[in-house]
Amino acid sequence: MIEFNEKIKSLLVSAIKKTKAEIDKKYGKDKLFGYALCTDDTVMTIYHIACTVSWVKERAKEDKYIGYISVEWEQAGNDSHFDQAYQEIIQNYERHADHHDKFERNRNMRFEAMVQALKQCRETFIFDQETHLSVGSTDPSEYLEFLAIRAIDRINSAELANQLAKALNIEHYRSQYSKTGK
Repeated sequence: MIEFNEKIKSLLVSAIKKTKAEIDKKYGKDKLFGYALCTDDTVMTIYHIACTVSWVKERAKEDKYIGYISVEWEQAGNDSHFDQAYQEIIQNYERHADHHDKFERNRNMRFEAMVQALKQCRETFIFDQETHLSVGSTDPSEYLEFLAIRAIDRINSAELANQLAKALNIEHYRSQYSKTGK
């Protein structure tokens, strides 16, 4: 399963780089405020979404936290860059469909591959240090919210993670998760 996770991460990094380049070309010098990988609660689908600083400024009059709510963002590159990763996930799922007892472990590994891909892109300067990064579900269960909250601190600086936690009113949950060691 580790090989699978590394393969997915590699495919995701490639797709992230391509979509980031498209976004940069499309929006020119307008800096990215945020970039997110989104999925569903089974972590079977993958798409990306982004928002630029000027997009956030225009909409902040109506919702001052719009830059932190990735499901509201409207800017993106071409999601077809994620097709290879998606196909690999589906093939792996189909190979292990009769192993229902391993579903949670496999779901968590897929989510972790998304987190690690964004983390690698941050560390290799695909994204600058001011861009908010996140991974989350479009309509999250409590458990996927837990995974997303944990990821905030792993893929953002402490300052960005604190801004995001404050904007989403999840500061209490972050401290709760860190105390439990989860």
